[in-house]
Amino acid sequence: MNARIEQLARILDERGLEAAVLKLPENVVLFSGYWPRNGFSFAVVHRSGRAALVVPAWESEDAARGSLADIRTFPWGRLAD
Repeated sequence: MNARIEQLARILDERGLEAAVLKLPENVVLFSGYWPRNGFSFAVVHRSGRAALVVPAWESEDAARGSLADIRTFPWGRLAD
């Protein structure tokens, strides 16, 4: 686990919070090593220290080059879909 994730997990636990959702690209890259292409990705850090990166399916290959092993994807489409 990287030091930033450990520190955030400790703060979450101390404050009685379950998780943090990191949406700003600067925060996503700090915690995952991946810079989102279009701003639809986000990272989730649980107080246990587990962390995941959530990205549109078409970004999954690029996201895999980051430092988080847990990468979740979601389909991307039109609002009508």
